[in-house]
Amino acid sequence: MKLIIREYLASLRERDELDAILPDLLSEMGFTIISKPARGTKQHGVDIAAVGYNEAGEKCVYLFSVKKGDLTRQDWNVGNQALRPSLDEIQDVYIPSSIPVEYVGLKIIICLCFGGYVKETIRADVSGYQKKRTTDDLSFEEWNGDKIAGLISEGILREEMLPKDLRSHFQKSVALVDEPDISYKHFSSLVTQLRQIGGEESKRVRSARQIYICVWILFVWARDAENVDSAYRACELAILNVWELVKPLIENGGSDNEEITKVLFQLVQLYQVIGAELIGKRILPYSNKRHSLSVATHSHSRIDVNLKLFDMLGRLAMMGLIHHWLNEHLEINSPTHIQGLTSLVGSAFDIIENNPALYLPCHDAQATSIALFLLLCLASGAHQERCEKWLVQTSARLNYSVLTQVDYPTISIEYEDLLIHPRRDEGYFKEATAGSTLIPLLACWLNALGHFDVVASMEKMVGEKLDHTTMQLWTADASSEVHMYVNSDEHGLGLCDLPIKPGTTLAAVISELCGTDKGFESLSANKTGFWPIILMACRHWELPVPPNFWLEFSLFTNKD
Repeated sequence: MKLIIREYLASLRERDELDAILPDLLSEMGFTIISKPARGTKQHGVDIAAVGYNEAGEKCVYLFSVKKGDLTRQDWNVGNQALRPSLDEIQDVYIPSSIPVEYVGLKIIICLCFGGYVKETIRADVSGYQKKRTTDDLSFEEWNGDKIAGLISEGILREEMLPKDLRSHFQKSVALVDEPDISYKHFSSLVTQLRQIGGEESKRVRSARQIYICVWILFVWARDAENVDSAYRACELAILNVWELVKPLIENGGSDNEEITKVLFQLVQLYQVIGAELIGKRILPYSNKRHSLSVATHSHSRIDVNLKLFDMLGRLAMMGLIHHWLNEHLEINSPTHIQGLTSLVGSAFDIIENNPALYLPCHDAQATSIALFLLLCLASGAHQERCEKWLVQTSARLNYSVLTQVDYPTISIEYEDLLIHPRRDEGYFKEATAGSTLIPLLACWLNALGHFDVVASMEKMVGEKLDHTTMQLWTADASSEVHMYVNSDEHGLGLCDLPIKPGTTLAAVISELCGTDKGFESLSANKTGFWPIILMACRHWELPVPPNFWLEFSLFTNKD
């Protein structure tokens, strides 16, 4: 375990990674954090300031100057970002002027903090510097990767809080990042059990922090292995499980609620970092190249290509929606934010237009990815013409596939079933098309966009070939609050027998059915403004996106 953590620490970057993980570690060790890393403010050499007890039991002020990787000669004394000038600034400026009044007079320990080791070529320089400047009231400590790894493995991941079976799941999830499904399976077992441990009130904050740090470690290893798929899925799962830990504290408030909410925001920010690594670096650069992402699946099977591309579209949409929510939540409505969303949606349409597999899903549950992306389009307010073209083309292909009974979407999500789909058998056709959330979704949006002729064609197709199909959508009910975020049982309300016809009837019926149950409005993530967590649960557990999300937009409410 310690070796895994040490390698992880050595791979961390200085800004927003190593300095982001340390405050949580220090809090778990009983330190009181005075200040954390911040951008745009003069820190005078101190990245983290905290108050704690030294080995002699004396209360001291700890001042951390953080650097990444190994400490080399260049990192020690070359340039403004070197460690030695930072240490000088701490002594010359920070200590005389920035220590809070209540801690003045305490002994001060300056901590040289880095994820790797001190190179032997500068060991004498570092030791000499510390020896020369050590006094009765000022001393130095070296917090290298080995020390921090030991503190993590013995502290926040110590034996009694991370038993052998959990440590085994964690180690396997890290070791198998090149096998994302297996890695995720082990991480899922780890997170589920940590959440259950966190069911005890006294252990809730600790469990949340443990989950967060475990995701960080998994991500760094996955990034080094150049396969962050398992880390992406693990971070989604972590957010959903930490929300379960937040829920009991929402009404009570207090310090625990504040601390877990901080962890939740850290996980959301980490989700964006992982998304940028996956989407920003590995997907978007190839958005305008014909068939490039389809070919990148490295499979000759149309099913593999289809599954991967729709999954990618859902992830891209989720990343954009989280970005939009963060800016909305923090009340940052800057032109840069709007431009970023517009650019992301534009790149997504480039991907769709260059990878025709995205014009028709192979199974009905992929309607979730389509719904998420449509919500992102609404949030950006851009590219409506391209959106309409995509939906019209998808509808046309759907009509053709159903009428010819070739490659039409099936209700099965089992990979083995998809490989042999479709079969030329009328009984099989009825079984494979017993229900549809895709058709009502398309019809509702096409009606809202004014494409009544396209919906009329769908209505004809449904009447001729799918009169046995239950046209349905899904929304939350009273039981969803208990089960939705961690998928612990079946829940929700089916909106069935929806009329597929041109005009406003469909949206009105959906709206009326949604109004019969207050389950959606009563979801904790809704009431507290954390609505993206509901969408994340839908994406992660392959649930249909509740139409409540889009029916409130003027696109649906202002139609005659």
